Amino acid sequence: MPKIAGRIVDKRTGESVAARVQVLSVEGRFIHPPDALLKVGPGIPFFYSDGQFVLDAPRGFNQILVERGTEYKPARIRVNVPSKGTAAVDIEIERWNDLAERHWHPGNTHIHYDQHETRPDERLRLDPRVEDVRVTAVSIIKR
Repeated sequence: MPKIAGRIVDKRTGESVAARVQVLSVEGRFIHPPDALLKVGPGIPFFYSDGQFVLDAPRGFNQILVERGTEYKPARIRVNVPSKGTAAVDIEIERWNDLAERHWHPGNTHIHYDQHETRPDERLRLDPRVEDVRVTAVSIIKR
């Protein structure tokens, strides 16, 4: 099966950065790498990326949405996947605001740990990087 090999790049620095990624196939189906850490819960599906990903994708135009916290503009692209081989793509995301330059420290004081997650420690390590926050607090839900 053909593949998409994606790399998420900060437009200003050229560095690879972690982000949330949603890939929709030509049929509109959410697709992801087989070992990806997936979002748990309602809302749009996505997987966590450390800055690179490879996934099987059907031939044709597949859509990719990349988001990284509140200081970056979301990036949405279409990738034309060939019938064989790999479509390699660099997805540039652009910072529209730099809170650190203004002596602010972005954070999230409401990150949930859900007892139904299968890989919570991995997700809780990735979440602050994907959201580009410097301060976090984890809420543990016990029901």
